[in-house]
Amino acid sequence: MSAVADPQAQTILEEGRKLENSVVMAESLLQLSSQEPCRVMESESSLVKSLRQEIANKDEQIRQLKEDVSNTKRLWEEGKENNKIFCSKCANDSRTWRVI
Repeated sequence: MSAVADPQAQTILEEGRKLENSVVMAESLLQLSSQEPCRVMESESSLVKSLRQEIANKDEQIRQLKEDVSNTKRLWEEGKENNKIFCSKCANDSRTWRVI
């Protein structure tokens, strides 16, 4: 580095170098900050999709259980009306009905 005879010019050069370094660092930070949110958002998006799928699966299980309960109640009422009982393991199998 060559020394500049004018102290004011030397100060200006030093300030220019500091500013240049700050710009380079700011550009690097800007580039990193623009990349990181994408990774975070992709990760969050993946997590959200996974949770939504899990919720959908649980909703389907609940719907199936409600349907099973409804069918069991219906069969129980039919059995009471016809003086019959049924095996709860095979509630949907009409061969399990027995006359009391």
